[in-house]
Amino acid sequence: VFDSLASLFVKEFANNAAAEEMPEIIRNVITVDKKQRNIILKTLRTTTELESVKAQCFATTALIELDNNNFEDAINAANQFLKQYAGTEYAYLVEPILIQGKLQVGKQAPTLTGEDVHGNRLSLESTLGKVTYVVFWGFW
Repeated sequence: VFDSLASLFVKEFANNAAAEEMPEIIRNVITVDKKQRNIILKTLRTTTELESVKAQCFATTALIELDNNNFEDAINAANQFLKQYAGTEYAYLVEPILIQGKLQVGKQAPTLTGEDVHGNRLSLESTLGKVTYVVFWGFW
């Protein structure tokens, strides 16, 4: 039933402002499995002429993969999104995926620079190969 309704919606409203709400709705329909959600998003993405809807479909696909703990697929989808839509208002949706991908065990830490306790400039890269503890603190 959901597939039929989704297909009908895509056919009728793909180029309408209502289509902008569809990617998030599809992501949150728990009763529909990931494969079906991604098929519907792909159909909407290839049917619509609205770039904002296409961008949301790409980003939502990445988020669905992340929701299902498929980190590698989520990162691939996020990178695919960035190839076409990096400067759009929807880029913030995939940023957490890319950050999480960089912070996995066994991966190289992201570039980090700051000052040591004596005020000297310090880079995490300068400690490569050494056991390093990074402590974040501040006065709020």
